[in-house]
Amino acid sequence: MKKCMLLLLVAFTLDGKATDKWTNYFVGNAVGTTQIAAVAEDTSGVKWIASFDKGVYTYDGKLWKNYTSSDGLLSNAVNTVAIDPSGVKWFGTNGGVSAFDGTIWKNYTKTDGLLSNTVMVVAIDKNGVKWFGGRGGMSSFDGTTWTTHPIGTGVSVSFVEGMTVDKHNNKWFASNRGIYKFDNTNWVKYSMADGLPDSTCYAIAIDKQDNVWVGSDRGLSVYNGTSWHTYTHSDGLVCDTVYSIYADTVSNKIYAGTTQGLSVFDGTTWQTYTPQNSTIGNAVMNICKVKDNSYWFASYGKGIAVLDGDDWSEYTPASAPVSNNISCAVMDKSGEKWFAYSTNNATADNGGLMKYDGNKWTSYTKTEGLLTSDINYIAVDNANNKWLATTNSRYLIRFDGTTWGNYKHNGGLLACLHIDKLDNIWIGGFLPRSGVNLLKYNGVQFEPYPGILNVSSIKSESPNTLWYTTWGNGMYKYDGTDWKHYTTADGLASDTIWDLLVDEKGEKWIATSKGITSFNGVEWKTYTTADGVASYDICSIASDVDGVKWFATTGSGVSRFDGTTWKTYTMKDGLMNDSLANVFIDGKGRKWFSTSRHGISVLDDGSNAPGYYSGRTKSGWCLTASTGMGGKTRGKQICRNRF
Repeated sequence: MKKCMLLLLVAFTLDGKATDKWTNYFVGNAVGTTQIAAVAEDTSGVKWIASFDKGVYTYDGKLWKNYTSSDGLLSNAVNTVAIDPSGVKWFGTNGGVSAFDGTIWKNYTKTDGLLSNTVMVVAIDKNGVKWFGGRGGMSSFDGTTWTTHPIGTGVSVSFVEGMTVDKHNNKWFASNRGIYKFDNTNWVKYSMADGLPDSTCYAIAIDKQDNVWVGSDRGLSVYNGTSWHTYTHSDGLVCDTVYSIYADTVSNKIYAGTTQGLSVFDGTTWQTYTPQNSTIGNAVMNICKVKDNSYWFASYGKGIAVLDGDDWSEYTPASAPVSNNISCAVMDKSGEKWFAYSTNNATADNGGLMKYDGNKWTSYTKTEGLLTSDINYIAVDNANNKWLATTNSRYLIRFDGTTWGNYKHNGGLLACLHIDKLDNIWIGGFLPRSGVNLLKYNGVQFEPYPGILNVSSIKSESPNTLWYTTWGNGMYKYDGTDWKHYTTADGLASDTIWDLLVDEKGEKWIATSKGITSFNGVEWKTYTTADGVASYDICSIASDVDGVKWFATTGSGVSRFDGTTWKTYTMKDGLMNDSLANVFIDGKGRKWFSTSRHGISVLDDGSNAPGYYSGRTKSGWCLTASTGMGGKTRGKQICRNRF
């Protein structure tokens, strides 16, 4: 099968730090099939993916794009891809060869000199000559002239499916009649008589020591220039039918893709990956190592599996969310991300709940048992139950991953949901329907706390101490017995507060309508746009274990503050949109930014500092506020994520 050889590079800034890496999730941004044939990477880091049924896909780390026969590809059944030194992509299809330079497609068939229109493998030798294997044998193209290469003398080859080029520019071919070596003049054949276990060979690769590795129906064979040795399942190979091979010249490991998963061999020890312990499929058709040192595996029927260090991920049609309209997001104790969404912001009851496990997205709606799809708030308790609440229907919904529980309350219009360190559930609201803006649910009943109006956020400092912020009336501290009230007279920049964070040191970070105020229990300090704050329209705050704060805004991107320096990220840096809904930080230090209309952006800035309270309770809140505009009402969607 098809292999790729790539230049291993990592982007660095001038100060030696790795550059920011952005990943975006939005509707339709995924590979559109699981029938993947091969993967190659160009010098820009763009992945070119051949599929057996839907043409070619590209992925630049952010966006997917599909090329089909309507764009100029000869056939949507694409078996292989190779990239020449000038950057032209060569695709072997069931209708011939297609070449694409990024702008123009050129197609070649038997009429042009190709031996067969069914092309299974493409390789490019050290002189830039393209070699095409398929039904009947080999063809080569030097850019001007096509040449047909009959393999051997008096030998009928039904197909050539594997090819590689050694350091001497010898071509090696895997066929249904064994292995052939061609030095541009003479052919050398290796068969069962020479030590191959089977004449039907699918894959071939050459390692750093010039050993030749071959995959067949009867194991993984290696030729050291003198003799052959074969490894089978009795030695540790996961399966004897080997479809693809990658010889890593850095680690000296051999990656063998089989019909039952992947085996990795370091010369002594075998390591096996199957669908049971990884995201890889059974039939591994192609293996490609890319610039960031991760491995991409093309699986027939499973999509693309990626191994990055010890971490597995995958790209399938389910790798994209079902909606771009995110209202709230949290991460649970197992690291899974949960998102409340709507399919149309103008309609209240048409959304649901999405889960992202790092590989695929799963949607929960009324069909799956969700009581109402008007979900705007999510929190996670200490038992990893997900608690959902709505703005209008006045329900708390519990989901343990299997069963649903529904609990009716009589509070006001919800604005925040929080689970304290004793697993009490707090609901804050505004525009009271029953004169109650604050409720506590202890697992048995709802307890009202009258007197505090327009509650915007709730945060725990300790098991018995909670903080409540409001729109227009400052901030409250409650120790289980007494209430203490803080306003601008104490040091707040404004009594209108959008969000609150209590960090790892117990310091309060308060997003107000006139700046960000920090309070350490003694001193108050306010940061404004003059200091570097991007905007006062802050919808969400997150902090990592190193104390770095992230402030998401509803129109100016996100501000980062490390205690000394402010930095702002916008769409120019990689955000999907500058109007954000919330932010949280996962256990690997990646920042997740949700938007209300444009999907989700994830920033890996190389810090590796997990979010404070990572793996513990989190809650989120959203509100829909209306403001009068020229006699008309304009709805503004704002989301908070609680850490």
